[in-house]
Amino acid sequence: MSNQPPIFIKGDIHYTLLGESFDYKDKNISLYGVGGLSWGKLNPEKHFGLELMVLVTIGGENPTVFRTSASITSERTDKSAFMGLKFNLGPAQTLKLRQVIEKGGLPPSTYMRKYPRLPAYEWVGTFPIRARIFARSKIKGGKSIEAVMDVINISPNGILIFTENPVVKGLYPGDPIQLTLEPRGKFKLNVDVKGKICRTFDEKNLNNGNIKRQFGIQFVAMDKRNRIIFLEWLKDILLHFKSKELF
Repeated sequence: MSNQPPIFIKGDIHYTLLGESFDYKDKNISLYGVGGLSWGKLNPEKHFGLELMVLVTIGGENPTVFRTSASITSERTDKSAFMGLKFNLGPAQTLKLRQVIEKGGLPPSTYMRKYPRLPAYEWVGTFPIRARIFARSKIKGGKSIEAVMDVINISPNGILIFTENPVVKGLYPGDPIQLTLEPRGKFKLNVDVKGKICRTFDEKNLNNGNIKRQFGIQFVAMDKRNRIIFLEWLKDILLHFKSKELF
């Protein structure tokens, strides 16, 4: 059984857009919002980023019901495309929903990963918090794409990174990608790795209007030299986490 803390709770979502009502039942709701929703009649290109009011109902003997503004997000894998809703909760709503989740919520999944995802904390002086990517867009005639991205989390098998750089718009799940993880602290050598984009997640930054795109990347090839350095990084990071009793 998972010892991970609950981050979801089952609930229903209702909103009205362009004169039509949309209902989603028994979905995993978090403090962030809700994902994995069907686009239905909505168009990902046209309706992504729109802001709307959402009614959230979390069942039980004493249902929790609240309204909040939300923006439409977009998620892709190589086989599917979904929409989501990012909540814009006020402080009181955040506190209430957190309490409801802590009391009757669910952990991330019944599936336990072989390796944990390590969140990118700056206080870990050796954690690589930047990654340079090199790839070729399939929709721009093979034009090369380079960008520097921020790291969200990392594991021995992959990495989650993000950027607001619009040049990455032409990259999609299934595309190969080359990454260079930039060293910090006592580690002075880069780690180069070949990967594959498994998932993208887009949300609109409501503060500036930019599109923030996340890339879930699976590592597919790393030579011996880079593997040795990478494993030393991970060992050092885990020691920092254990010192704070995070693992």
